[in-house]
Amino acid sequence: MEEDGLEIVFRKYNNFRPDSSKDQHFLNNEDDIREIITLLEVSPEDVIFEVGAGIGTITKNIPRCRKVYAVEIEPGAFDILKKEVKHLDYVEPVLGDAMDYIHRINFNKIVSSTPFMICEPLMHQLFVRDYEKAVILFPKRFIDRITAKNTKLGLFADALLRINFVREILPESFSPVPKARTVLVTARRREPPSPEEALSSQLSFQRYILRELYMQRDKLVKNALRETFVRLLGKSKREAGSIVAEIPLGRGIMCRKVQNLKYENLLSIIEEADRIKTEITTAQKPSSP
Repeated sequence: MEEDGLEIVFRKYNNFRPDSSKDQHFLNNEDDIREIITLLEVSPEDVIFEVGAGIGTITKNIPRCRKVYAVEIEPGAFDILKKEVKHLDYVEPVLGDAMDYIHRINFNKIVSSTPFMICEPLMHQLFVRDYEKAVILFPKRFIDRITAKNTKLGLFADALLRINFVREILPESFSPVPKARTVLVTARRREPPSPEEALSSQLSFQRYILRELYMQRDKLVKNALRETFVRLLGKSKREAGSIVAEIPLGRGIMCRKVQNLKYENLLSIIEEADRIKTEITTAQKPSSP
């Protein structure tokens, strides 16, 4: 029986074996890797941040560009990664937690075969970082949570990102074979709607409110909404504060930090914000002669 490419690599490095208990499942299908690289649309000026580079099965196929930061947390895999990409002077292997390094490095594209344990932290980075495109392998059950929009994370993802489902990746494309199903997606940051767009479209309005809340997630809800209405409705802080004071959601929600809200709380806030928008815009319309 012919050995696959990874078996040869494993044998080359003292019979290294991935540890599935650490979420080590290395992509080993040339067609899948080729599709990821195609979707990444690498140009000579790109700076690419790779989350969970493993032993470099994707890394070493990235065409020459300005820089690739290939971050891997597991020392055994990292040792192999360094050797596999040592001939690529534009690749910098980094040993450590990608979620720590992502704050320190400027890049314009992201690629990742994402371990389940960092799916949500990576998604939050996709919400706030400035980049052109991300090409990511996610566990299917995680993406299902996002695209269903019936979770807090799903609501924010719709407001902040354009996520495109490409296709499912077969389990046999990985070594060792994972139990969970995997999907390939691309993501780009969604352009924020202008106040004018938000006031004229229900979907844009919901996304506007959710974006404003997320970007102020360390604030109390009442303060975040006050700043939101200042920008959305052109009100002074005092006027916006008076509007917020009339929202009948109680201190349990209004005096809670945005980051601690539940899904149901967000829906209630959107509903109240929509009511306020309707009342104000209706009052501003000129009366019929």
